[in-house]
Amino acid sequence: MREFWAIMAGFMVLGFLIPLPVEYATLAWLITGWSHQWLLMLLAIAEGLALGLYHQTRRWSRRRDQDAEEADALLQQLNQLMSWGHSLAQSLDSLGYRIGGQTTSAESVLQELARHYRVSGLEVVADTAASIQKDGGSLLPVIQWARQQITRDRQERFARQLEESSKQSTILILSLAPFGVLLLFRLILPPFYRAVVATSLGHAALILILTLQSLVWAFLILYLRKDDHR
Repeated sequence: MREFWAIMAGFMVLGFLIPLPVEYATLAWLITGWSHQWLLMLLAIAEGLALGLYHQTRRWSRRRDQDAEEADALLQQLNQLMSWGHSLAQSLDSLGYRIGGQTTSAESVLQELARHYRVSGLEVVADTAASIQKDGGSLLPVIQWARQQITRDRQERFARQLEESSKQSTILILSLAPFGVLLLFRLILPPFYRAVVATSLGHAALILILTLQSLVWAFLILYLRKDDHR
């Protein structure tokens, strides 16, 4: 048992250094430390790590929504300034992206902003600005198109999130339900609980639960990341 605790402690330290989202796994490890059942602790740690990855994925998703909103605001300001007759360089300079007196061109600044926000509409504007610098033309129609594209993408993304939110909540509840059942058995039926966590049949059931939950979490996390790349 000492070796197990040492391995788990090393895992937690490694997770904080990488960093992995191990806060939930650490909490689960501390909560189940009283059980002295290595399989139950492993189940709790794996569930905690999966829950941490899920919430990390959700944070990435919210970050993408924020990036799209900021990119749209940037394009709106560029559209307004350039409609008043400002050049791209003057517009970016007015927005605080200092270009005057530097070797950095307005087009390269726009490319850098596109890489930062990773929004397809802004990337198209940046690529078009580089082409216009060489061949001539107006950037305003492209900016207006990009804003419409970003707005449409945000609306579609919000509709998908709204549709899938109830399903994700159901998956979250079902994945945590086995721990609630085990806690209930421990409080109400201690003999049955001991049979679950201390017998070969109980171990087989816990391994099955761990496997199924890992598959469910992996599917949900991959689905969220796939939606982020749409």
